[in-house]
Amino acid sequence: MFIRIIKYWLHILTMDRRRYVYQCYEYQYHRAMDNHQCWATSVKNLLYSYGFGEVWINQGVGNESLFLKCFRKRCEDIDAQDWSANIQESPKLKTYCSFKSMFVSEKYLYCIEEPHLRNVLSRFRLSAHNLHIEMGRRNKTQRDQRNCFYCKTSVEDELHFLLCCQLYSNIRDKYIPTYYHH
Repeated sequence: MFIRIIKYWLHILTMDRRRYVYQCYEYQYHRAMDNHQCWATSVKNLLYSYGFGEVWINQGVGNESLFLKCFRKRCEDIDAQDWSANIQESPKLKTYCSFKSMFVSEKYLYCIEEPHLRNVLSRFRLSAHNLHIEMGRRNKTQRDQRNCFYCKTSVEDELHFLLCCQLYSNIRDKYIPTYYHH
């Protein structure tokens, strides 16, 4: 996140005007006002892009901790909106979108203690696996031709693999309640 950049910028603004760091910033401030590319321009653009242009214009805030709290929250909100828009537009993440709707860490990341199992589940959820739906995408095979090697009639996607394929019915019956797959 950009919090550290803004914190440092606010710190510079409160420095003694005779300090070299402040004088360097003052030089960059004038360059930024003339639209030259420099660190101060990046700070200016950052503040404007998150809706805090008035903070740049005023060259400071009244209550720094309150502002940083608001800035952090705005960053989180915009990041969550961007994440949601990006996954909705991605055909690769179609399955992921069906069970992931909130921009939060999932509980399985903390409750599965075995790193290998946690990794396998994460890869499955993110479609970073070797099911035919993904292998076909990499090989540019049409989606409707990415059939299961065992069943031959259904596209081998995550749903088919987990809940439908007869090859895994014994494992499924053992670990997944029947109301999910029958």
